[in-house]
Amino acid sequence: MRGTLTSTAVTVGTLVPLLLLVALQPFIVNQSPGLRSFVSAVIAVHYLTVGLLSRPFGHAVDRLGFLRPALVGVLAAALTAVVLSWHGAWPAGLLVGCVLAGAAVALGHTASAVWVVHTVNPARHGVAMGVRQASVPISALLAGVVAPVGAVALGTGAVFLVLVPPLLVIAVLVLTMRHDTVTANVAAVAVSRGRAPTSNGLRMLTLASALGAGGANSALILVPVSAVDRGLGPADGALALAIGGAVSAFGRVLIGSWIDRRGVDPSRVAAVIMLAGAATLAVSVLARSSVPFLVVTGLALMGTGSWQGLLMLGAVQRRIDRPGAASGAMASSAQLATGITLLGLSAVTAHRSAIEAFWVPVILLSCAALMVLASTVVRPRAGK
Repeated sequence: MRGTLTSTAVTVGTLVPLLLLVALQPFIVNQSPGLRSFVSAVIAVHYLTVGLLSRPFGHAVDRLGFLRPALVGVLAAALTAVVLSWHGAWPAGLLVGCVLAGAAVALGHTASAVWVVHTVNPARHGVAMGVRQASVPISALLAGVVAPVGAVALGTGAVFLVLVPPLLVIAVLVLTMRHDTVTANVAAVAVSRGRAPTSNGLRMLTLASALGAGGANSALILVPVSAVDRGLGPADGALALAIGGAVSAFGRVLIGSWIDRRGVDPSRVAAVIMLAGAATLAVSVLARSSVPFLVVTGLALMGTGSWQGLLMLGAVQRRIDRPGAASGAMASSAQLATGITLLGLSAVTAHRSAIEAFWVPVILLSCAALMVLASTVVRPRAGK
C-alpha cells in the first residue's frame, strides 16, 4: 500500500507544476495580454518534450528499475516550479520550465506505471492503476484550487514556489523505499491469469492513445480560456478544472475496481468512456452561463480523462514482460499528438473563440474510441 501511495505521489508531484501553469493561464494573460499565444505554445512544447522522452525513458526504467527515475523526475519537477516562478521577469522561463516539466513527467509517470506493475498483484492491477491515474485529476483539482487563491495572495510567479516543499517531501519518501517487488516474476503470474505477452493490437492502441490524448489534453487546456471567452471570470475556469478533477478521480478508482471484479477488457471500457466524454464535451459548447458551464464541463473532463489509465493498463497487459517499454510507447504517442494538437489550437485561438475550438477534441476522441474498438477485435496470441 505504501508503495502504491508513494508512486501516486510521484505522479501528482511531477504533473502539478504544468497544471498549475494551465490554471494560471487566464491570470497571466490578463497581466500580459501579448503572452496569450506564447503561453499556449510553450504548453504545447511541454507535451512534445514528454512525447520525445517517454519512449527512451521507458526502456531506461525497464533496465534501471523504477526508484531512481522516479526520484530524478520529482527533483526535476521541483526545479520546474522554481523556473516557472520567474516568468514575470523572464518570460523565456515559461519555455525552459515547460521543457523541464516535460522531462519530469516523462520520468515520473513511466516510473510510477512500472512501479504499480511490479509491486501490485496482477489481480489488483485495475484498482491500483485507477488510484495512480486518479492522481492526474487530483493534480488538476489542486491546481484549480491553488491558482485563483495563490494568484491573488502571492502573485502568478511566487505561487509556483508553494510546490517546492511538498515535492522535496515526496523525494524523501522515494529515497526511503526499497526496490523489492510483491510479484517477483510479473510476467509468469500474468500468464497464469491468461495475460500472455503479445503485441497484437498494440499499434492500434498506441494510435488510439495518440488521438484520444490530443483530444483530452486539448480540452483540458481550453477550459480556462473558454471560460473567459464565455464572459465568465478566470476563477470559473479554474473551478471547472477542480470539479472535473474531483469527479474524474473518483470515477477512475471506481472503474478500476469494477474491472478487477468483472475481469473485463479495460480497452473496451476506455472506448465507451471516450464516446461519453466526446458527447458531453459537445454539450458543454452550448453552455453560456456559469452553473451549466461548471457542471457540464466537469462531467466532460471526467469522460475525456478517465479512459487514459484503462488504455495504459490494456497496453501493459499486452506486454506485461516489458511494462516500461509499453507504457513509454503509449505515453510517447499520446504526448506528441497532444503537443501537435495544441500547437494547432494556439494558432486557432489567436484568431477564433476557444469555444469553437472545442470541436477539435470532440472529433479526436470519437475517432480514438473507434480505433480502440477495432484493436479489441484482434485476438491476442501468446508469444507474439
